[in-house]
Amino acid sequence: MLWKWFDVALWKRSLFKRLAVVDLPDLSGAWNARAASVLDGVQQLTLGRAHIHQTWSRLSLSILWEHSRSQSVSGLLQRAASGRFELVYQYLNEPDVLAVATMHIHRGTAWLELDASHRELSGEYFSGRGRQQIGKLVLSREARISFD
Repeated sequence: MLWKWFDVALWKRSLFKRLAVVDLPDLSGAWNARAASVLDGVQQLTLGRAHIHQTWSRLSLSILWEHSRSQSVSGLLQRAASGRFELVYQYLNEPDVLAVATMHIHRGTAWLELDASHRELSGEYFSGRGRQQIGKLVLSREARISFD
């Protein structure tokens, strides 16, 4: 039970960060998503809403786009060569019924670097066979409401 308590809640506490037991940033919560991409030579901007669920040992991300939904299938948060944290994840994107006929279920990978304020993740992504799209992805943290 103690491990579960640490995994879900204690690792986020400032005491553990001050004691340098934990230096992992907490990315949990709602984020605004912007994807600037190129598909078949055409540039486009797509907006969405992302949600990150994180414990000490697990991290998942989902993004609801205008005509599809992406869900991470694996992901990790690591310290990059720059010294900043980097979120690397693989995703599965499923288009909805209103998506263009050329959009099929596809997999992809994203690399996003966390800025110093921990309010923005930005980087690149690419999708695999079936979509073959590349682009830049930016997630901006929505303001957290505190009732303290």
